[in-house]
Amino acid sequence: MNVNDREMYHVPLEGCLNFRSLGGYACANGKITRADKFYRSNCLSLLTDADIAALENLSITHIVDLRFPHEVAKAANRMCAHDTVSYVNISLADGEKFDWSAFPPSIGAFYSELLHLCGERIVSVFKLFAANPEGRFVFHCTAGKDRTGVLSALLLDLAGVSRGDIVSDYALTQTYMWDEFMQMKRKMEEKGREMLATYIFEALPESAEAFLAELYTRFGGAKAYLRANGLTEAEIATVQNML
Repeated sequence: MNVNDREMYHVPLEGCLNFRSLGGYACANGKITRADKFYRSNCLSLLTDADIAALENLSITHIVDLRFPHEVAKAANRMCAHDTVSYVNISLADGEKFDWSAFPPSIGAFYSELLHLCGERIVSVFKLFAANPEGRFVFHCTAGKDRTGVLSALLLDLAGVSRGDIVSDYALTQTYMWDEFMQMKRKMEEKGREMLATYIFEALPESAEAFLAELYTRFGGAKAYLRANGLTEAEIATVQNML
């Protein structure tokens, strides 16, 4: 899928580069995912006033911040106290279960760990979706790549979007964020960190493909995974209808 095919679903903002809708994807049932229900993004801490006005025009009702509490404390979401938006911080990765002493051997391996170690947290986000079927959601982490990418892939798979389109959606982060990622890498290394592996900052198709392979091999797809981790059939149906 060419980036130009998805440009109408990318929301250009001054302080956020990777804000885009999950709409416009063909589903197995012949329908198309809605453009006005779910938006994925990188961090919203640098939103300008014009950006906030743009999100207000999208009638966003809920923001789900997937970052760790220490990330939130360092760079607060600018809409966390907005009058008409419900904000919640649900750290998608369980800091007590991960070994953070070393980077994972691959990004795909990290996504597999998320699947196996954080099912309850992932399902808690889906329960929030299901409890607000009329809502319009933004979910984000820091870069809008890893935690956000896993949640996006599960939503799109639940909707019946093809594996190829799910992979393409993931890889778009490489297009929108690469320059930002390289600046981030340089700043981290300048602060005394050792040279960081470039793959940590990449959003390559093979990482999403590895995630989907694990999802289907071990769980049978998003629906079965969510059900196994506590999402009810009624809640699954509600989220599918929202998509």
